[in-house]
Parts: sequence; structure tokens; C-alpha cells
Amino acid sequence: MQQVSSLYIHFPFCRHLCNYCDFFKNKLTEGQQVVDFEKRLKVQLDENKILLKDQECELSSLETIYIGGGTPSLWSERGAEFLEKNLLANLKLKDGHEFTIEVDPGTWTPSEVKKWLKIGVNRFSIGIQSFDSKFLKILDREHTMEEATDLLSYLKSEDFNYSVDLMLGLPDSEVIKRNIKSEIDELIKYNPSHFSVYILKTRKNYAHSSILPSEEYIAKEYIDVCNYLASKGFEQYEVSNFSKPGYESKHNKKYWQYNSVAAVGDNASGLLVKQDSAIRYQWKSVGAGCSKEVLTESSLLIEMIYMKLRAGGMLNIDFFQGDNKHAFEGLLDRWKSLGYIKKLVDGDICLAAEGYLVLDSLMDDIFRDLSL
Repeated sequence: MQQVSSLYIHFPFCRHLCNYCDFFKNKLTEGQQVVDFEKRLKVQLDENKILLKDQECELSSLETIYIGGGTPSLWSERGAEFLEKNLLANLKLKDGHEFTIEVDPGTWTPSEVKKWLKIGVNRFSIGIQSFDSKFLKILDREHTMEEATDLLSYLKSEDFNYSVDLMLGLPDSEVIKRNIKSEIDELIKYNPSHFSVYILKTRKNYAHSSILPSEEYIAKEYIDVCNYLASKGFEQYEVSNFSKPGYESKHNKKYWQYNSVAAVGDNASGLLVKQDSAIRYQWKSVGAGCSKEVLTESSLLIEMIYMKLRAGGMLNIDFFQGDNKHAFEGLLDRWKSLGYIKKLVDGDICLAAEGYLVLDSLMDDIFRDLSL
């Protein structure tokens, strides 16, 4: 049996539905929603065992767990108790494990945090998005600056390992002249170990489409932030992720290294990687059961290249052989001349911020010049 040591759990509820967010979620209005969700989750945990067994896989002692959403901090103490009884009673956490839960300001209490710590949580991902009240309002965020500083102050006082989410390309930021460096300076005072920095992606009917910044502004903002975080000691190790040395997200690196990650929860997606194929599965958003997609040959290879290239140092020149290796080395020379490569160590490729910004274009280069 192939051992799978990572699990993603999706909690699909928020207290408020922000106008930009595309993640699967529902507004939490009554306790019965959580009760029904837990019933579905029990079924999915059982079905997940069967699905893995059919693929000659099984969940082993867990190296990483990640609870995302939604707003999983709304699951509160009952969520910790549910997982302790229905998951962790049967699966042990490995020494040195990473167990992350996402927390939004205003959706937590110290007693709830202590309950999560008790079952093994040792990392928090904080949905700040902006540390400026003007942009919190534009983003339709429910939390206030006071709630954000309360949470950050608590995390600092307890010396917890935590990551902060920030969003770039915000509406009106080009006109108002958002001072993102000042926001980062203020956040660093609370001693986060990690930043996840995403460019806002919106739907066609997004309420603020008319005041989104230009592509040129967003590109400059992204590169400025990458360089500024580097100057503050945060190494960029993926398109959107920056950490102090030794504080990279172990769970997310599983995806980028193209390792198997199991998943449960409404609309959650898992990936089971075999020697020459992979199966992606996604749980239905309502009811039991999941859909499956088999990746083989070229589709599997292309996805592996993309995931490895987006994570610094994950793709090695020797991944390619023969004529493809020769063609890829030619591409690397071109990318270096354009400033897309930050470093090349023992054949491991680390993109510069400018390279991450045009990652889709780099993949087009690979499709054009290599036979995959």
C-alpha cells in the first residue's frame, strides 16, 4: 500500500460572503448547518478510505493537515472535538508534523485556540488581506482593523507560528496609491513567520471591476512586494509564498512537489499520485460521493512541470532527457537573459519575481520548444 501522509479538510462556511471570493462556501446562519456538515464529513472520511484503498493507497501517520475554507475558525471548539474523535483517534500525527488552521480576525477566542492546540494544531493562517481600513471596506471584509490587531497581538504574545494573507491589485489602489510597504512594515511588528501574497482575481460581474488597477500597476506592485519582503528576510519559495528560513508551508509544498494529498469536506479536492498516473478527486458540494479525473502521460507530465516550476528549486534540468533537455537548456539561457531566473544551483531552477509574474508565458515556451 502506498502511504499518504497529508490531508486537506474544507470547512465550507463564513459569517459573511466577501464580494470577491471564489472559494466554495455558504453563509453560516444556524448551528444545524454545522451539524449536517459533520454528518457529511463522517461519511466522506469513510468513503475516502475506500477510495484510497481502491487505488492501493492508505492514510498513514500524518505529516501535514490543513483546515481551509470558508472560515474554519468558526468551527470553534466543537470542530477540534469532532476531529479528535473522528480522525485523530485513528490516525497519529508524526513527530515534526505541521497542522494548520485558517483563522479570520473576529472569529476566534483564546479558549478555542487552546482547544485546537490541544489536538495538535501548530500553525495558523490569518486572513488579513489588507492592513488598511480603506481597503478592508472596498474588499467587503467583515473584520475591522481592531479585530486584526487583537488577533495579531495575541499570536505574537504566544509566539505562535503563523502566516499572513495579503492581496494585491485591489480596487482603487492605483488611484489612492496604496502603501503596501507600510502595511508590511506594520504586520512585521507582530512577528509573522510567513506571508502569502495573492493578486486579486475577480469574476466578470465583480462589483468593483471598473476601478481595478492596470496590469502594469499590478506587475510593479507584485515585483516591489517580492523584493521588499526579501529585504526583510522573507525568502520567496513559490509564486505567492514567502517565509523566514525554515518556516515554509510543509503542506503546500506537498502539492508543489506533486505528492499525494487526501481531502475531505464539501467541494474539497484530493490528489493521489502513482508512478505513471495520478487521480484527482473532488467531493460533491451537496450530498455524498465525488468525481474523479485520471491524469496520464502528457497531461500528467505538463501538470508536474508547472507545479515544480512555480516552486523555487523544485524543477531540475535533469527532469528532461535527450533532445528535450537540450531544448530546455536553450530556454534557460533565454530566460536568464530576460531576468526571469534568480538562481540555478546544481540544476535546480529558482525563478525571479519577474519570472513568476510570467509563469504562464514560460509554460508556453516549454510547450513550443519541447516534445511532451
